[in-house]
Amino acid sequence: MTKRTIKLDASSLIYLAKAGILDLIADLYQEVIITGAVYQEAVIEGKRRGHPDAFMIERAVADGRVRVLQLGPVARERLVKAGFPLARQSDGIWGHGRETGPSTLARQQKPSLKPRSRDAQRY
Repeated sequence: MTKRTIKLDASSLIYLAKAGILDLIADLYQEVIITGAVYQEAVIEGKRRGHPDAFMIERAVADGRVRVLQLGPVARERLVKAGFPLARQSDGIWGHGRETGPSTLARQQKPSLKPRSRDAQRY
């Protein structure tokens, strides 16, 4: 069986860490990738709020079991064109204002099933 790459959002990453199976995922997949925004939300904000899972995720990143992928300007532009509401970019981490990440945005807004742009609607 060939190992594959898995990309996790903040919610998935946090739930895996809380369940104590982040190491299992790292063993099952060749590469576990998160974006800088996911790191910001799961680790930086999580540590600020005192969530123990944030420290587990931070260790997984430090040990190389989880890799943080910083989005460049081309990827960021594609997300904007696809309808993601990216408000700013600071320190290489894109976000939606003060708190960053898709799950934070979902808590702040009523979720919509319809994409915001015609490009996103094509898919």
